[in-house]
Amino acid sequence: MASNSTVTIQSIVEQERSHFGVSHLTLTSANVDAFETAWDEMTVALDAIILGVIRQEVIKFKDERVSSALPASNLARRELKLLIRYIGDTSGDKFTLEVPTPDLAALTMETGDANFVNLADAGVMAAFVTKMEAVLKSPNDPTETCTIDSAQVVGRNI
Repeated sequence: MASNSTVTIQSIVEQERSHFGVSHLTLTSANVDAFETAWDEMTVALDAIILGVIRQEVIKFKDERVSSALPASNLARRELKLLIRYIGDTSGDKFTLEVPTPDLAALTMETGDANFVNLADAGVMAAFVTKMEAVLKSPNDPTETCTIDSAQVVGRNI
């Protein structure tokens, strides 16, 4: 399976962005440096032929379909999410990310606040926090580790 990457181009209208996707060779540890050099050269050439601003580049090392199945539960709705708040361990910068379709039956809620999940539940949430913190880095500094502060159930009709 080939890898693919995307450049996001900003138009003059603040909320209007377009994506320029490219399929390319499958990236491996042996070819990623050479590819990144070629990619950088391509984006310089791209910038010379557009009026927009290159806002973001995403180079995908791996992009594979894991499953084509539909969820078994009718409760698996994208409007229901876990709002994960986390903080940079060195900078103290605060960030958020959202996890769609949480399984509320598998989560232990904090006592006194039915919308916050107990992070140290000795179950699936504690396991998620441990594994997530092992890979999570600050969006501002890819060397800075982060700590998850909270997980809150958010969405429509909450």
